[in-house]
Amino acid sequence: MTDRQDLPEHDPNRPQRRSVVGLPAQRERTIRILSECFARNILEMEEFERRVTQAHQAQSVQDLARLIDDIPGEVAEAPEQPPGTVSARSLVLREEEQPVYGIMMSRRLRGQWLKCRTVNSRTVMSSLEFDFRDLELPSGIVEINVLAVMSSVVVTVPESLPVQLEVVPILGEVKEGRRVNTTLPRKGPGVRITGFVVMGDVKVRSR
Repeated sequence: MTDRQDLPEHDPNRPQRRSVVGLPAQRERTIRILSECFARNILEMEEFERRVTQAHQAQSVQDLARLIDDIPGEVAEAPEQPPGTVSARSLVLREEEQPVYGIMMSRRLRGQWLKCRTVNSRTVMSSLEFDFRDLELPSGIVEINVLAVMSSVVVTVPESLPVQLEVVPILGEVKEGRRVNTTLPRKGPGVRITGFVVMGDVKVRSR
């Protein structure tokens, strides 16, 4: 009979630890690839949002790999740029309206979601977030016009991006975080939010 002391000790956590090695870097890479696919019109908006959400929720590198296993090789294998480098394919905004509509839904726009300089948002009994933290905005002002009825709209920006909030509340609330820069520049990028909120709230936060 084999002595139990001669058997290798089984560590149930060992496979899990192996699967999460490099998880933050792989998560960042996955979101970068998905964003590039969206910018090239390889992924539609809903599919892009679904995969980015799953990427943020992924618990292992295997989960992340499954999100990009059908991505064309030239996109998935593109070299990553050093931090702080502006892509040669920098964000170019079209001079038209980008619609964002929803009824009784919850939606978070993250990654390279912005396509146009003007966003026209209409929501009813919904929760909506615009996240600008992954965007390299060109010079000029991005306009977000909202009509939020019994809805919550959140705009999340980096501390370096100024936001001017001009939404009119009707039995609702409009609020800016203390760290939000509210002075729009003359030439640099910025965001202006206008419109109405009825029995809901519009909030801007800096993170």
